[in-house]
Amino acid sequence: MNITNIDIGTAIGGHAEISTLRLVGNPGNITNLSAISSLKKLCFLTTNDVFGFTPEDFPDPGELPALNCLWMSSLPCEAAKSIKKRYRHLSNELRIRNARKPEWLAANLGNPFRD
Repeated sequence: MNITNIDIGTAIGGHAEISTLRLVGNPGNITNLSAISSLKKLCFLTTNDVFGFTPEDFPDPGELPALNCLWMSSLPCEAAKSIKKRYRHLSNELRIRNARKPEWLAANLGNPFRD
């Protein structure tokens, strides 16, 4: 199922035991991304075609102590730069690809041939 709009804080609720989280949009909009900092057991996070967040919304490495694999594709450009820099210590398990500018999102949001 593809995310259209999701408040991640509401979605994860009281499920602090989550160790793997995969968020996929087409493209999708995510709010309250900073709430993933409550997932202290989160080891693997992957996102694809998810937007609506800024660099400040994504937790710092110290807030996700168990995270050892971070794969993000097609995400906001500024967030991608910041996340890549802050999580470079994951080297072999860090994949930040297809950083998108707002213009790309505007042009592709309603494009049925995008995929």
